[in-house]
Amino acid sequence: MSKTSPTDCSNLSFSRLNDLARKTKFIRRNSAKFSAAGYLFSLIRAILTGKASFNQLAMGLKKSEARSLSKQAVWKRTNKIAVAFMLQALSLTLLEKWQRSSPQIPRLKRLFNRVLVQDSTQQKLPKVNHSHFPAHGNGQRVTAGVKIDLAIDLLHGHTVFSSLHGATEQDRDLGKNLIDLVRKRDLILRDRGYFILAEFLFSERKGAYWLSRVASNLIICNEHGTAIEDLLESQVGDLLDLNVTLGKEKHQARLVAIRASKAAAEKALREAREKNQGRTLSKGQRLRCQWHLVATNITAEQLGARDISELYRCRWNIEIIFRAWKQSANLDKALNRQSNEDHFQVLMLAGMIYQVMSLAMVSLMRKIIAKKRISYEKLFDHFSDWITGSRNLRELWSFDPDFRHITMETRKDRRPLEDTWIKLLS
Repeated sequence: MSKTSPTDCSNLSFSRLNDLARKTKFIRRNSAKFSAAGYLFSLIRAILTGKASFNQLAMGLKKSEARSLSKQAVWKRTNKIAVAFMLQALSLTLLEKWQRSSPQIPRLKRLFNRVLVQDSTQQKLPKVNHSHFPAHGNGQRVTAGVKIDLAIDLLHGHTVFSSLHGATEQDRDLGKNLIDLVRKRDLILRDRGYFILAEFLFSERKGAYWLSRVASNLIICNEHGTAIEDLLESQVGDLLDLNVTLGKEKHQARLVAIRASKAAAEKALREAREKNQGRTLSKGQRLRCQWHLVATNITAEQLGARDISELYRCRWNIEIIFRAWKQSANLDKALNRQSNEDHFQVLMLAGMIYQVMSLAMVSLMRKIIAKKRISYEKLFDHFSDWITGSRNLRELWSFDPDFRHITMETRKDRRPLEDTWIKLLS
């Protein structure tokens, strides 16, 4: 391996954690019995090992802190203020990762005041939590689950809000929480699960911008009234950028359509069939599965089609973090207990922070061994083992794996996860 190490390459520094802790009043004085980094590290280790009770968190803190805390002290400090601190820490890690991979930030700051991303993820809980966090049991049994809804300003790394809900809450309903907070020259990046045309019209009246994948049943026509399905069927190239009308209201907007890869189209088709509950898909539904459709009120003069796709790709990268963070952690075991809202939320936020750190490590490894393809699964497993064996956050960036243990086998000819959403056209 190259002599360059992750420590040399990484910009993901947690030196600002104590500042964040004081800003949120999580730590109020220099003589505090524990550090912000120590608390975060104990939570990350807890979601990797599944040992996440208050007693186990206190034991984990003792491994990295000079002074130990009791179970009761950890319980007392795991409160709304701790949640606020963890949200700031997540915002910091998201911002630093995105800024390393987004050279457009200076330009975006000239166009927009904020770039707002909202997403949610959920996790099942033991059924004893049903009264506070109900989940869908198909009307046959009592189940429990928790959903965390988070909105972040990607340009500045600020958390706009975070809320915890039962798993029965729909994204479309949660999306209303952000619209009231939108200001002039904000940009809202949304997935189609949050798509409500009336909310975008409301944001436009405020002087804001929006960019979203469209709902699968949304009526879309060009300026002459031709349906989008007919336009897609006759399209020869891989890109379509045109002015359209949306919905029965015929609201004017811009549509950017990019042809999906074969694998992405097949996945979309499977999901559409599942959603259709076995009923035969129409020709138009099948056609839409072959394309990525995003609508916006950003003009072509402000951002070209390539820039629009790059911008939405950033939204998709955040979605990867929100939805894939559970895979290499042990959250089923960590959350397998009856506890309170704050305890569940700090553990889930720690899981997200771990995921961002892991993706940052992927980027660093790619720079070090540029000629090899990194295996996410192998690297995450290796990095997870390193974390659980470390004593503090500083040791994480001494991670220096044997590249033979983290690269893909040559016969697995697939593109890296970050590169599979769309093929950007030159």
